[in-house]
Amino acid sequence: MLAKQLREIAFAESAGCGNHAQHDNPATADARAHAVSFAGALQQALRDVSSWVERGTRPADTQYQVIDSQINLPADVTARGGIQPVIELRANGGVRANVKVNQPVTFTASIEVPPNAGKVVGAEWDFEGAGDYPMVERLDAPQASVSLSRTHSYPRPGTYFAVLRAASNRDGDLNTAYARIQNIARVRIIVE
Repeated sequence: MLAKQLREIAFAESAGCGNHAQHDNPATADARAHAVSFAGALQQALRDVSSWVERGTRPADTQYQVIDSQINLPADVTARGGIQPVIELRANGGVRANVKVNQPVTFTASIEVPPNAGKVVGAEWDFEGAGDYPMVERLDAPQASVSLSRTHSYPRPGTYFAVLRAASNRDGDLNTAYARIQNIARVRIIVE
């Protein structure tokens, strides 16, 4: 019985990190622009399993459906549950923006952590979609919900996929390197 429950937790936790995660740590810049590390979710899952075994505290469930071999997660953070933060990112108000060279693009984002899953402890921007995240947001205090806004312009024509990567932590520890559950959101910018 316990082995079956542990498998369910492992699957549910991986499903909770199935939104933009791959099953190894993204080693290249290109991979980091499209996926997040599962290491933080694994670290938190191990803590949750330990708490379940030692104290009977059941881990958070992630609500999902498998459709055509794909894990589909609710967009709403409360409906989704689990441990991964949910990000909504917009460029000039949409999921796609068409602009001219050097025309400013306004990026807005909301980051929410599921109930009882912790607080937002980090956010980084990669406006070029290169996977290097050079713009780090300074968060003064961990919060369950964070709104961000940045402006960026592009000096050359092309299609860019701007990325926001966020991290949450169950304890809301801004300084820890462990159990930081990541997610990303991307928007398309077409510069003419």
